[in-house]
Amino acid sequence: MCGKVLDQGVENFSAPFCFRISNFKEAPLKLKNVRIPNQIKSLKMIDEVLKSINLGFNRVELDFRWCSFAEPFPLLYLASRIRQFRLDNPDVELGIILPKNTEKPFLGYARHIGFFDFIGIEEGRKVGEVTGSSNFFPITVWDINKVREEAGDRPVAEKVDEFAAEMAKVLMQTDKGDIFDLVQFSIREIVRNSMEHSQGTECVFLGQYWPQSGEAEIVAMDNGVGISETLWDNEYVDFENNLAGLKIAIFPGISGVSRDERFSQDDYWGNSGFGLYILSEIFGKFGEFHILSNGDHLKLSNRKQFHHAFELRGTAVSVRFPTNSLKAAKSEFSNIIERGEKLRSVLLQDFPVQASTASKMLRSQFRKPE
Repeated sequence: MCGKVLDQGVENFSAPFCFRISNFKEAPLKLKNVRIPNQIKSLKMIDEVLKSINLGFNRVELDFRWCSFAEPFPLLYLASRIRQFRLDNPDVELGIILPKNTEKPFLGYARHIGFFDFIGIEEGRKVGEVTGSSNFFPITVWDINKVREEAGDRPVAEKVDEFAAEMAKVLMQTDKGDIFDLVQFSIREIVRNSMEHSQGTECVFLGQYWPQSGEAEIVAMDNGVGISETLWDNEYVDFENNLAGLKIAIFPGISGVSRDERFSQDDYWGNSGFGLYILSEIFGKFGEFHILSNGDHLKLSNRKQFHHAFELRGTAVSVRFPTNSLKAAKSEFSNIIERGEKLRSVLLQDFPVQASTASKMLRSQFRKPE
């Protein structure tokens, strides 16, 4: 589905300096022009823009001429939606419009991290072509089955831990200390969730660090069945809808692994169901924690919870945080584990765990904004 045709000039476009990259072979009849926002930092905005692509168009051009900035989670969300659109509409031709001014920060960034290649456009670096820098770890795509094969007799989590150490070192420019430890842990648990539970074929990762603000963001996205679907294998939980499943998933001891499988797991790398719980506790207080799966989005930040509905097949987990807060976060690690053990005992009093119980506990820790 990839093709590359550069069309210099303006023809029917208001901006005087642009070029097209598309696989259009004839005059673009029934063409839909979709203007991408100047800042890709809102899932809601991306969702609204992409909803404008409705049936009846046989050609779509994504107009990036005004775009100047992007954050990892919204950018991967945009990319995933574009890829899904292409799969659902194989007969619709897709093109992009870029500014000739290559000094725009977004354009250079998107080209370098493999964004355009990832959505099926022959422009910029290929996915996996660059290894990252002190500011970012580029779009990385893992074949989940291949990773499992490479792990061999070792637990998959051990293999993922090696990836996480490499990525944390690139982003934090160090391989030791509290900040490195917590970033490595976060990357490992986010990616591990996709590798072990998603039942998908690929896991996509993107990480970014902004030295001027001292903030970092990491996100992993898969094309699996969704968190709620995987929880059906856990005989300890019961819930009625997808959002309730997300709320249950971030509580301690909850995992999409059956009881029999848990008994047979490796003692050190076995899945205890604490990964998402710890991430939600740490970044729900010290930054932002996002989980988006099969249409429902749960965000925890500043001890508040937010719910939205955004289209996505599969699961995305993202954390964003000021790095200077991670030492304080690391110091709370043992307390979080201790609270988690107590919470797990409370949850298991309600057997099987009901969504109402988890929701009440979530509200006691993360209130809804007034």
